[in-house]
Amino acid sequence: QGFLWMLEPGKVPKVRNGNRLPPTGVQKGVKDKKNIVEVSPIRMRAKIQGHLLVLTGSDGSQLTIGLLDCTVLVVSASNLPSRKWSKRYPIKLESKESEICKRSKVCYLYVDTSWEKESWCKALRLASSTDKEKLKLHT
Repeated sequence: QGFLWMLEPGKVPKVRNGNRLPPTGVQKGVKDKKNIVEVSPIRMRAKIQGHLLVLTGSDGSQLTIGLLDCTVLVVSASNLPSRKWSKRYPIKLESKESEICKRSKVCYLYVDTSWEKESWCKALRLASSTDKEKLKLHT
């Protein structure tokens, strides 16, 4: 249990280009910068109960996400393994069959530290499976 920051599925991130050049004007020797995505996640108290993730908002509202058969992924901007635990990138919960979060099959969760991100990923993966062999791998 602890705190997670949840990005609501209905909110579309704002994308702006970090490059100051107009899109049609390209100067020689100037590298393209990556797009910057601004998100506004909501801080929620989180607790895993069996195969459920229970999120409670500051107003007392509760959201329960069924974790069984969900895929827990660590999102990053590159393929480098060291970058995936950076706190700026979210944990992605995804279900192939059913909606798990506010009429969406995908839910993005953020944490305050990279250590918490690693711990939450491990706990979420354990709670998302009933397969004994997978549980041995994660422990």
